[in-house]
Amino acid sequence: MVPIALKLLGGFEVAVGAGAPARIPTRKAQALRAYLAMTAGRPVARDAIAALLWSGAAESAARNNLRQTLFVLRKSLGPAAASLDVAQTTVRLSARARRRRRVRARHRPWRARA
Repeated sequence: MVPIALKLLGGFEVAVGAGAPARIPTRKAQALRAYLAMTAGRPVARDAIAALLWSGAAESAARNNLRQTLFVLRKSLGPAAASLDVAQTTVRLSARARRRRRVRARHRPWRARA
């Protein structure tokens, strides 16, 4: 499976393999990719995603928008699109694609100056 690096803090960026950052053209597709990364591989109901991303749209329009956004996301990820498990009622990152990295901040104890 092609590795994917996802950066969410300081701007959205996704890199596929060792290459340059992948261009995910729409903010909804970026939001969907970030949301799936944050759900840690658990399946998420398509209706829930549609309601989250298109809360002001009719249910049928929101479902259609989700289908189109999944298409855009798959196309943008290229070979790494295999990391998406899209079922009739759920979407998730595949279990093989999940890998957590902890963000470590350097700890510098506070010292009072004398």
